[in-house]
Amino acid sequence: MSKDRRPVDEALFGRIRRELLSVFLFNPSTSFYLLELVSLLRTGRGGVQRELGNLVSAGLVSRRREGVRVLFSLAEDCPAAGELEALLRAVTDTGAALEVVLRDHRRSIQVAVVDGSAAETRHGKTRLMIVAEDVPDSLQEDLERLEIMTGTSLETVLMKPESVKGITGSIPETDWVLAPAAVYILGSPEDMMPTEPAGKELDGEPDLFSGLGLDW
Repeated sequence: MSKDRRPVDEALFGRIRRELLSVFLFNPSTSFYLLELVSLLRTGRGGVQRELGNLVSAGLVSRRREGVRVLFSLAEDCPAAGELEALLRAVTDTGAALEVVLRDHRRSIQVAVVDGSAAETRHGKTRLMIVAEDVPDSLQEDLERLEIMTGTSLETVLMKPESVKGITGSIPETDWVLAPAAVYILGSPEDMMPTEPAGKELDGEPDLFSGLGLDW
């Protein structure tokens, strides 16, 4: 694709409409209040209201009142719901979105690694390990938002820096972080390796000078 060419989703829908459709199609059993949608899309209320009106008029989204508030959800008889969802999934770059979120919090994170194997991504699930001293609430909120916006289920493991070395690779739940398919967004595989104690000789490497009577 040419660098000057607009993304397909933006050309077809525009950002606000595309993101609203993604929210509803990727979360078909969930209802959202207007302010929830404004917060998720991180845009102005007026633009969200306008696009919601268009989607309701087209029969794609349903609107119902609950007390003094109004709830929006995917219409039960939404036309071409399957085709629209397939199109949006095809143009949604979850990996790039996840990288943006993690790099935005790079000051709090020592290591962030994703399982890039096809077995873990083909069903909408992504394994993620984050090594950090303290995980800010804002990071957890951003990851939850990403799940809603991209329809991805994150299986996140949070570990402290002092506990990750020696555990990694020793239990099945963490073996994948040292596999070839692991994608390091922050840090590197070396950050996950056990640290050898200072002065310890490696097994299988004899001291070549031990029999020479030399005092080192």
